[in-house]
Amino acid sequence: MGQIVSARAWCNNNVGFLAWKIDGRIDGCLGFMITRIHLDTGERRNLPTWVAFDTQSNPDWEEQDTSVWPIQKFSWRDLTLRRSRNMLAIRPPSFKVKYEIVPVGLAASGRVPVPPSPTAQPGKYKGKVIPLFFCGAPAETNEVIVTKDFGDITAAFTNGILSTQNLRKQLKTPTGRAPTKNEVDKHIQKPGDVIRQFLAGDVLPVLESLFERAEQEGGHLHMALYELADKELIDLLIKHHERIDLILSTAGSKPPKKGSGDPTVWDTTNADSREKLSKLMGKRLQNRMFNNSTHIGHNKFAVLLNNAGKPMAVWTGSTNWTPTGLCAQTNNTVIIESEKIAHDYLNYWKRLHSDKLPVPKPLSATNNTDQGPTLRKANSKSDKGSMDSNKTDVNCGFHRIPRKQKRQRQGRCHLILPSSLNT
Repeated sequence: MGQIVSARAWCNNNVGFLAWKIDGRIDGCLGFMITRIHLDTGERRNLPTWVAFDTQSNPDWEEQDTSVWPIQKFSWRDLTLRRSRNMLAIRPPSFKVKYEIVPVGLAASGRVPVPPSPTAQPGKYKGKVIPLFFCGAPAETNEVIVTKDFGDITAAFTNGILSTQNLRKQLKTPTGRAPTKNEVDKHIQKPGDVIRQFLAGDVLPVLESLFERAEQEGGHLHMALYELADKELIDLLIKHHERIDLILSTAGSKPPKKGSGDPTVWDTTNADSREKLSKLMGKRLQNRMFNNSTHIGHNKFAVLLNNAGKPMAVWTGSTNWTPTGLCAQTNNTVIIESEKIAHDYLNYWKRLHSDKLPVPKPLSATNNTDQGPTLRKANSKSDKGSMDSNKTDVNCGFHRIPRKQKRQRQGRCHLILPSSLNT
């Protein structure tokens, strides 16, 4: 009879990913029970599951665990590696785990029943209980370190949409429906709210650390942003505005009422923050206005310079500076400690800054601007760099990325890292 012949685990700072392989059919197997083993404490935690067998149902979407509803595939994501399955709690990073995977299924001669689990919830689902039995030897994965520190990279992630079921419980959403936008907005728009902090994960403190470092070291930040509408992050820029040069692009629009003949109103997302920062920053704020439906300035990065003006580190990632980007999507934020990569990003920032676009009057008026040919030509080539004492090669690309309906992200910076970073 078949058995598990290999099992592997990987993780970032937020989610574990497991995969395993068998060498043949396991008679009577209904799936796999997975237990997370915390190596620092010895704690064993059976992973939660929400999907019942075909003869059962889970109308209230209550979690069981894999001793009740085993995993019926050969890979799985551990979404509760740091998050609680049913509370607003996040485990701090910097711990080690491994996973035990064992096939379970129908009764047969010589098979031992799966013992009751403290994290299962009998009676929380409908349908007849299906007793499970061990039908093979357990296999263990390699050990993984759950950390935000990856050599020269610090990586943080939001909790976002992966937390839907937990969020439904926290908001006491009636059975059978998901939380509404208004119900979620009441929390994610409010700095300090416990639900906002839970959903934002590690992203906010990692972002804040960049500004704190600039203050402590007497440094300066050259930034380029797309969407800017989160109060806490706007306040962060206001607090540290003397240490910032910012390129702020257009974001958001409001179409006219049908048949009114009125023009589209542009920059609705950033208008308020742009006005506040403009009064404080003056010429250190550059308006980069793509007030049209073809182009967007999708940059999200910052370069930290030390007190001597030398580029030292880069912040980048997928997180837009809005409550939705922080709390209602799965996003990341990354800080890279590399003088070479920081230098490449600073050169790109300078090219953006030199590519001055016409500023419409008023700022909300339509224009048909596109980035200039000099910038496009300069961005057509990638910059090659390295990290971790030349152990990891990096490719910094600055070209624009085509989107559907010919909509284009203008000159977005992105990194391509080889798989060796994850080994």
